Amino acid sequence: MNVNTERLLPILIHIQAHLDGDLSLDILAERAELSSFHFHRIFRDTVGETVKQYVQRLRLERAAYLLKIQNASVIDIAFSLGYQTHETFSRAFRRQFGTTPMIYRQSNRLTHHLAPHSEPEQDHISSASLNEQTLHYEISNVQTCTLDAIGVAFIRSLGDYVEADANSFDQLITWAKEKSHFRGDNLLIGIGHDDPNVTPKEKVRYDACIEVTQPFVSDGDIGYQTTLPGRYAAVTYVGPFGETMYQAYGTIFHHIQNHPKYTLIGLPAIEIYRTTQINPDYQLNQVDIYMPIEENL
Repeated sequence: MNVNTERLLPILIHIQAHLDGDLSLDILAERAELSSFHFHRIFRDTVGETVKQYVQRLRLERAAYLLKIQNASVIDIAFSLGYQTHETFSRAFRRQFGTTPMIYRQSNRLTHHLAPHSEPEQDHISSASLNEQTLHYEISNVQTCTLDAIGVAFIRSLGDYVEADANSFDQLITWAKEKSHFRGDNLLIGIGHDDPNVTPKEKVRYDACIEVTQPFVSDGDIGYQTTLPGRYAAVTYVGPFGETMYQAYGTIFHHIQNHPKYTLIGLPAIEIYRTTQINPDYQLNQVDIYMPIEENL
């Protein structure tokens, strides 16, 4: 990754954490300690979108996601993402998705699309290895908990979550050892920032992460961020990495949608891998999956 990307990583983290704030070109350029002209050029050349296009896309994709999972009014969702009027938001939303926010909500409520989770059948275990015989998966009951912020070094990839490159974790472990951040029990974490049913596949953001105890300046393609502190709905998933993990998210969605006390925020989702090395071919992975929630007033 080139020096421009290294310099942009903290800005991309700032944008995703402050979608309700002032994310104008001049403000972000000042934060990057660059002229507006130079910042615009390297951002467009590196990210593939202008600052305005990138920020607006993230805001509208987050709005679409919230319309699917929350009962908040359209105007409240618009305000929460930095839009000043209902009209401005509605026009932008229609340009992006080809329909109004209300029609989008009616057509895409999550309860219409998530199949209920069915318990896996219990197969007889032969003398072959458990790894070879594990054709199913298990998902725990949903729990709610509070997580503190976790400082992480991360490598960002774009594309389908299922196709994320596990080699990023090997790269992070090697880097952590070289930079004296490695303890042997550092948490390995995945952060999913986008809804793959909303965001174009090639722009879905996934961060492979390793826990670190101290902040640092971006180092090549490795950046620093903290996970979002607060209340979470969580399940433990045991099984292979891949498509079946989406069932764990469906379990959380259904549970929180029927819970009188909590509302699902939904993103970013956090996966904490209970292992010291990511092996995509292993079938008995244990993953704690967390999705942010808020308490109803």
